[in-house]
Amino acid sequence: MRTRYLASFLVLVITVLVISAHPGHATTFISSVHDERLTVTLTYPAEVKRGTCFQVRLEAFAHSPLSRLNVTVRLELRSGASVFPLYSAPVVSMWSGPSGTVTNTLVGGCITTSHPTGVVVAKVYFEYIHSGNEFNLSNLFQMSFVRDQTYEELATLYGSASSEIGNLRSALNEALRTIGSLTEEVRRLRSEVERQRSEILALQRERSELENRLNALNALYAQLRRDYDTLQSNYERLVREHASLQTVELNLRRSYEGLVRAHEQLLEEFARLKEEMATLKALHEDLKSRHNALSVAHDESVRTVGTLRGALEERGRQIEVLNAMLDNALRERTIFSNVVIGQALGLGGLGALYLLERRRSRRSPGSTPRERQNHDSPPSSTERTNGDDENGSALVQRVISGRRITIPKPIAERLGVRVGDLVEVLMADGYLSVKPLTRPADDRLPPEPAEPSRRSSSTQLSRQDQAQPRSPA
Repeated sequence: MRTRYLASFLVLVITVLVISAHPGHATTFISSVHDERLTVTLTYPAEVKRGTCFQVRLEAFAHSPLSRLNVTVRLELRSGASVFPLYSAPVVSMWSGPSGTVTNTLVGGCITTSHPTGVVVAKVYFEYIHSGNEFNLSNLFQMSFVRDQTYEELATLYGSASSEIGNLRSALNEALRTIGSLTEEVRRLRSEVERQRSEILALQRERSELENRLNALNALYAQLRRDYDTLQSNYERLVREHASLQTVELNLRRSYEGLVRAHEQLLEEFARLKEEMATLKALHEDLKSRHNALSVAHDESVRTVGTLRGALEERGRQIEVLNAMLDNALRERTIFSNVVIGQALGLGGLGALYLLERRRSRRSPGSTPRERQNHDSPPSSTERTNGDDENGSALVQRVISGRRITIPKPIAERLGVRVGDLVEVLMADGYLSVKPLTRPADDRLPPEPAEPSRRSSSTQLSRQDQAQPRSPA
């Protein structure tokens, strides 16, 4: 019962607020867009209920002769940021004629229960030619309100809520009258109890006096036996009256206790209603604090997402820089490995030729110590000695850094040694021999770049080292 009364009261309050927010409303509205040559008038309903259809009357009146008149109407349902098209079509197309009524037609649309509540908006566009000049005009109308309940339904709810409030007020007044009568009865009973108490005290005092008199009469028992009998009868009567008075007092006490219990029940009911009201208030405050906490958490989450997104973008840029540095380091390593392999192969060939030349010169019997000294000293460059290399004469090579020598091109061509081939180096009787080994072409090392290319690669590597820092090892 109380829940139904509370729901009726909330409906009443909402109805009063809605009606106070829109004190005056009409069944239909009329709006127009015009200039001095043409007037377009719209007649539309003030409100539309979801699940129904509506119609808009469009009247166009020309104040002067026009040609090539086009009028287009678009109806939309707007709810917040959402837009739902309801009707869009030309009403007048390529009309020409004198002044007067151009059209008087009905357009409309239907709003289903799946559409949200909002406002129906009309857009009117028209263009025409007058005296050789082209004119364009458009306007936007905010027409009907889309609701789940109309004003008539709200008025009915308001009437039922008013009658329910009247019934509640009658019940409240009846309860107040009942409480007043109970209060008066309690007061009367209290006064009666006080009177009975005073009578009991008076009887108690009288009993004490009679007991004193009885003690006095006991001494005079023999003389006053007749008086004693009379007093004894009076005493028994008083005892009976006292017993009857105690019974009356007990009944009054029981009635008083019943009234006290009823009063306590009323107080408990009032306290329970007060606790329910406090609980509803606490629930409202808790929901409000939770809403505020959720708003703060949402703002903090948005800021955290922005910070993490910036950190991810910065980490992506760092990874790109590290990848570029790693590619440069790999290219430098490949170039350096090729240069080292080429230099090692060159130094090995030079050393072998130099040792062969020294052993040959030492075994030559016709050479003088001066010539041997010349042979023992390393030449400044590759030189031919005693004839053509094709006839078996030796070539002198200088051993460069890393104990490396270079196989001369004529000897390499005769041996069929190419860049990347494997050779066998042997030491026997003081001679160093180089023998090419046959191996599959797939197992050959990558070709060694020529000397100019090695110089250009070294120059390019040094420029890259100067241009950008090395990546950490």
